Amino acid sequence: MASGALFFNETGKLLILKPSYKGMWEIPGGAIEDDESPRMAAEREIKEEIGLTKHVIKLMCVDYQHADAARTESLMFVFNGGTLSNEDIKSILLDGKEILEFKFVTANEAFKLCGPRLGRRIQHIMAMKDTSGFLYLEDRELPL
Repeated sequence: MASGALFFNETGKLLILKPSYKGMWEIPGGAIEDDESPRMAAEREIKEEIGLTKHVIKLMCVDYQHADAARTESLMFVFNGGTLSNEDIKSILLDGKEILEFKFVTANEAFKLCGPRLGRRIQHIMAMKDTSGFLYLEDRELPL
């Protein structure tokens, strides 16, 4: 299981992070540790990756991913981190080892930079972002 959060700037663009250990950009988040809830994992990863203490409670999406040749089955949780103020953005602190840089992008830019796995999930979430709804996905798609 993994958990992350979407953060937005005041113009509605999405925060993404450039990790040192892979070519694709990410959102703040990561693997859920033993005896850690998805919410707790997201909050821990936010603190570790961007240096902000943020509480997340609004779940935007759960994506069940079937096993394939490269991965076991998994659950991916995405929370709404909310809008970051200009002061929050100025306070972002990257460690320079795991996370190298950050930027704010549109959903289409996120799809290109984050790759098809995370990018497709982001596209679905952004399409329903302004509703009170919640998404359940399977392999990054709405089940039929």
